Amino acid sequence: MGFLVLQEQDQAEHVATEKELAEAKNDSWVRIPRFDYTLFVRLRIVLSGGQPHRASEWADTADRSLEEQLTEVAQEVTLRGEAAERRRQDEAEAARQKRIHWEAAM
Repeated sequence: MGFLVLQEQDQAEHVATEKELAEAKNDSWVRIPRFDYTLFVRLRIVLSGGQPHRASEWADTADRSLEEQLTEVAQEVTLRGEAAERRRQDEAEAARQKRIHWEAAM
């Protein structure tokens, strides 16, 4: 299971400065950025892999902070882990049954 924590950012149209325009005019390799990025205090948690039960993403919102949602994140990780363990046990049992049938046929 993948566990990703992101700090969200805002994107705004970049206004080129005189210096940037002069550098771009003098040097062909200079590129003026299209956007300016500002980091927010908001965080986002993204789970990937496993069998989703409730959600795969949690983030700071106006109504609830990410800290208030950590219990839900922990429950989702637990549920996905338990599902993966059940699947592993089922696969091991299926392999054991296949081996028993093969041995009986021999």
